[in-house]
Amino acid sequence: MKFAAFAWVAFAGAFAVSMSSEARAEAPSPLKAQLVCEHIGVAGRVRCDIEAQVDDGRIAWSDAQILEMPKFAIALKGRIGPDDATVKTPLRWRFAFGVVAKETGSGSISVRVRAVRCRENACEALTTTVSAPLVVGS
Repeated sequence: MKFAAFAWVAFAGAFAVSMSSEARAEAPSPLKAQLVCEHIGVAGRVRCDIEAQVDDGRIAWSDAQILEMPKFAIALKGRIGPDDATVKTPLRWRFAFGVVAKETGSGSISVRVRAVRCRENACEALTTTVSAPLVVGS
């Protein structure tokens, strides 16, 4: 009988955790990010820009990690750190990074953007993933 009661409590606890995880997964992230890469006509260097934004509080720290690249391109860096930010305002940070396209083609770049948002006396880590097309050639 004790085992059955324990099993029921464990199941109920696991169900509650899974329900709260699903609820959190559906909630929009307070971190908004945008990735844009320029379109070039021939193989060569491509500039991409990432913008991280929060609606309130302030961004205390942020970075970006390259997750996926098309086979025809190579990122010059795998991680763009906080010192590489080209714009730092309380609500928005912008980063630029370079990609070398070895040949023409099209594909998608995927980037994980991380930030620490501080509000009043508390800070929280935020993460989101964004993708953008990389088009080289016509």
